[in-house]
Amino acid sequence: MSKKTHIDVTISVESIRDGLRKLLISEHSALITKVIIGQLEKTDVGLEQLYKAMSGVQDKLKYKIGDYVMVSMDILHTWKFDKNKSEIAGLVKQNRMRGLIESVDPFLKYPYTIDIEVIDSMNQTVHIHSPANDRYVCLEEEWPGDGPDSDLPF
Repeated sequence: MSKKTHIDVTISVESIRDGLRKLLISEHSALITKVIIGQLEKTDVGLEQLYKAMSGVQDKLKYKIGDYVMVSMDILHTWKFDKNKSEIAGLVKQNRMRGLIESVDPFLKYPYTIDIEVIDSMNQTVHIHSPANDRYVCLEEEWPGDGPDSDLPF
């Protein structure tokens, strides 16, 4: 029997709205709630983060600015560089590339911006800046060696 590592919860926006209204003590709580919910509905993760915060839960990001990571090619925009030339230059390993976390924003669906060195179509070394989340990133030392039995997280 495998250990369950997470659960999926579906909460109505109306339920979040009611909970937020109760937390706000103001004669304008209905208007404040309407504006907050209206803005958060336009984001990918806003309502989820608000609901978690109302429950006392805060997401923790695994990586910080300056961490060297390996990034899955699955999330990279390969039109921005020449994948074959990057492979020949040794910048691609087991469908992954090395990068440096250059910014972190916990309020985004893809909270990390990663600086990745690539080779472009003119055979020049350039840097791309790719958004990513935990599904596509892993600390460099957590990745397996060159063996065929790699245990990739994606």
